[in-house]
Amino acid sequence: MLASVVSFAEVLTGAHRLHHDEEALVRGFFADLVAEVLPVEVATAERAAELRSASRSLRMPDALIAATADAHPDVDLLLTGDSGLASLRGLGCRVRLLH
Repeated sequence: MLASVVSFAEVLTGAHRLHHDEEALVRGFFADLVAEVLPVEVATAERAAELRSASRSLRMPDALIAATADAHPDVDLLLTGDSGLASLRGLGCRVRLLH
């Protein structure tokens, strides 16, 4: 499994807001289950801007996550809990909403 650095930051933020001891669980989850945390490169940011300008309801963190998935050749499926992101079209990978 691959993850965007934006997803990592979002999950880590939630852990900090709940309890500082939750941070170790998040880091352990990513260390155990995520093969690589993908960075946001300039080209990824440019693609995120394109996606966000085409869909005003798309938030920038979600646009960055989608652009990261779109740019990486090993990503064929983007899993999300966000229905707005799940309805995004025009990516080079499938997008599936987790229920």
